[in-house]
Amino acid sequence: MADHTDDVVFVEEPPRPESFVKKGLPYIKAEGATWVSKAILYIFGGTVALVLLSGFTVIIVGVNLRGSLSGTDALNPQTLVKEAILPFTQGVATFASTVFGPLLAFILGYYFAEKSKEDRPGS
Repeated sequence: MADHTDDVVFVEEPPRPESFVKKGLPYIKAEGATWVSKAILYIFGGTVALVLLSGFTVIIVGVNLRGSLSGTDALNPQTLVKEAILPFTQGVATFASTVFGPLLAFILGYYFAEKSKEDRPGS
């Protein structure tokens, strides 16, 4: 019986990407902060888009329904903008700033507090 150990070729493991290398707690915190900030951004954008889309849908359907029920054409564009669209968009802006303003302030405050801790000498 022949010994075939000379036929075996060992291949070095290819280097793993940097994302797979364990980098410690500061890296994990930075990745977590990035994930949270992206999630908040997507939630904010999705919420505003959903509210705007549903609101404009209700306005358009309501105007067309009102016109068809009364037997007249839909409202003229100036009245529609003045009585429906402007108050609605002002309401959405108030909602968005009320809900997401304090949250954004909290996150930015936390970020800059952590950043100033890192920048201080001797910390």
